[in-house]
Amino acid sequence: MIHSKFNFTKYERDISESFDVTYPFVEEGLPLPIFYGELYNREQDMDFDMQKEFYLVKTKIKNNVFISEVNQSDGKNKFDFTNESEFYKLRQLIAQCQNKLRRFVKDSTKRICYIGIPSSESEIHNLPQYIAKKLNINNEVLLVRTDSKQKTHVESTGKRQHLYHELTEGLALENCDWGTYDYIVLMDDVTTSGSSFRMVDKFLISHGVPRNKIVNYAFYKYQTVEKWEKIKSLYQEASVNFESKFSIDGVIWDFDETIVNSRDRKVEVEQNLFNGKGFNYNFYNKEVVYEMYKDLEDIFDILANKSIPYTVVSNRYSLMIKLFKQKLLREKVFPFEQKNGITFYYKEENEKGYRDYTHSDWLIKPRAKSFYGYHTKPAYLSVTDSIKQIKQYSSGNRIIGIGNTKNDIIAYKAAGLETVLVTWGIHYRFNRDYGADHVFHDPRQLLDFLKKNTSGMYSSKDFDDIISLVAEPQVNFDDN
Repeated sequence: MIHSKFNFTKYERDISESFDVTYPFVEEGLPLPIFYGELYNREQDMDFDMQKEFYLVKTKIKNNVFISEVNQSDGKNKFDFTNESEFYKLRQLIAQCQNKLRRFVKDSTKRICYIGIPSSESEIHNLPQYIAKKLNINNEVLLVRTDSKQKTHVESTGKRQHLYHELTEGLALENCDWGTYDYIVLMDDVTTSGSSFRMVDKFLISHGVPRNKIVNYAFYKYQTVEKWEKIKSLYQEASVNFESKFSIDGVIWDFDETIVNSRDRKVEVEQNLFNGKGFNYNFYNKEVVYEMYKDLEDIFDILANKSIPYTVVSNRYSLMIKLFKQKLLREKVFPFEQKNGITFYYKEENEKGYRDYTHSDWLIKPRAKSFYGYHTKPAYLSVTDSIKQIKQYSSGNRIIGIGNTKNDIIAYKAAGLETVLVTWGIHYRFNRDYGADHVFHDPRQLLDFLKKNTSGMYSSKDFDDIISLVAEPQVNFDDN
């Protein structure tokens, strides 16, 4: 396994000294990581107690009265808190959340202000706000909502997308003397995409909170991971060293923060694209929404020149195909339209007499799974579809998967591929490699690796000095 040396950022070093960074965290697409107390997988069978715990954490408080989550089917409350037994379970959950949060804070000498992301309704508080008030002994800073807000949904994807002005509308800060605190721990109950953290982080920074003082923490993360036990089993079976006797003859890429720099997401632009707006001359021919990382253009030139087929697999497929309508991005990632019998990117529409850039055989669409949407990574079905596509044009003796997150690596491994973790699009990694076979922190390192393994030529004389071997994979399946 080839692992480039990794240097912690100052933020990582500081956080590692004060907080337990072995807690699960999420990094993809977020300026700051989110740490989690628990992870729930929607498609994983949850026992009854686990389901109750999940819904208990969404309890609200109005006028000092606890209000239960409501059943969507019949509109009735899931819990009756006048029942002593059910109220006892709520108190247990609150104590459990507080204890996990206390364990997360390793250094008890640090001066910490806890802030709960407010509920969408102005007169209703949630458990993060309730717990923040209990932990802030002197009622320090409060983040409150003065006006109720409406949630924004993007119907074409089925996923909620928050716009900054809508999510932060009606928010107000009280008693904000940031200089008296070492850290501001921002809390939420259950997150899916992390949009709330993204926007409230931005709101706090705009109100004078130093970026390096913010630590995001959610009690639970809720995500869709079907057939989780099977994925883990396939991953573990594939956790072996790959032989390098074959040249690389196929590559599967992740998109966000692997090819393009979408770290600071332009949510309003994305929503306009989903709503069919913003498709003008500049969009198609001049401006790119997200820039491609430096030196990747050379890599795509090499792959295309050598006629090595490659696909792109993204959990945000619907957005990706819209972004690839941009000529500048498309021509950098697919520099040739045809070479040695391979038609790159477009679908030929002979009967219409023109080249169709709307979709592509090389941008792999996740498989649909009825009511629940699509099989996205760490599910490996889109990766196996990529392998089938690549094997139409090569032997497929050595296909590698390149990505920047744990979900990428698990999906590639579960599909039986050699894996490459790249970190140039990641703010904070805390030195986790997720069991990848190779880890690179700069596109030039990946370029050298591909040159060596596609032609036998090695371009960097001192490359051996900048890599180190890591014998054991560092993966934790409860971590996200």
